[in-house]
Amino acid sequence: GVHRFDPRGGRYRLIRGEGGRPLPSPVALAVGRADEVYISDSRLSALFVIEAGAEEAVRVPLQGLLAQPTGVALDAAGIRLYLVDTGSHQVKVFGRDGALVTSFGRRGTGPGEFNFPTMIWRDGEDHLLVADSLNFRIQVFDAEGRFVRQFGELGDGTGEHARPKGVAADAQGHIYVVDSLFHTLQIFDPNGAFLLNVGRQGSARGEFWLPTGIFIDTRDTIYIADSQNRRVQ
Repeated sequence: GVHRFDPRGGRYRLIRGEGGRPLPSPVALAVGRADEVYISDSRLSALFVIEAGAEEAVRVPLQGLLAQPTGVALDAAGIRLYLVDTGSHQVKVFGRDGALVTSFGRRGTGPGEFNFPTMIWRDGEDHLLVADSLNFRIQVFDAEGRFVRQFGELGDGTGEHARPKGVAADAQGHIYVVDSLFHTLQIFDPNGAFLLNVGRQGSARGEFWLPTGIFIDTRDTIYIADSQNRRVQ
């Protein structure tokens, strides 16, 4: 399910699917213009939406089949949904009515190709940042899915990747990448130049154990899903 917290009001609710049916593998979240929340479920190969104030996640009817949906993002107008389909090594683009508009990517190692991509984020310049996890890099596309640039490679050195998962950008365009196997958060400038490492493996405050997701709100507060520590930091 989806945990919904109200830190100021002290309220909490676990939200499941229609009729209380569980979401067996919810992977990623994205927020729409009306404060609705979209959730991908990789095991159900489906996308769900929780409308503002709703108590259930409702399935979004999508045209075509999904192999393993993971990351999800919306365009600035809230009209298009970008859904990473890890199993087909593509990003699929849907309209709000669920119609398939287009898709981009295929399996490979070249620019614009993917090898088990996972998460996606739309930055303030309407660029799409995609964690191309098993190519060990971040790829950047424009809103139409045209390749712009990439950065990162496999390695254990500064700015290199082992298993990049969550990706996000702040208001200044800095790019934040959560690497699950490094148990760290890496920060890059808008062009992909490495700036800073945050965290290390552990369970203390500021430490991570298999972190997976990241979200940056409009005030540049950074939330990280610290999965094996079963918490959000």
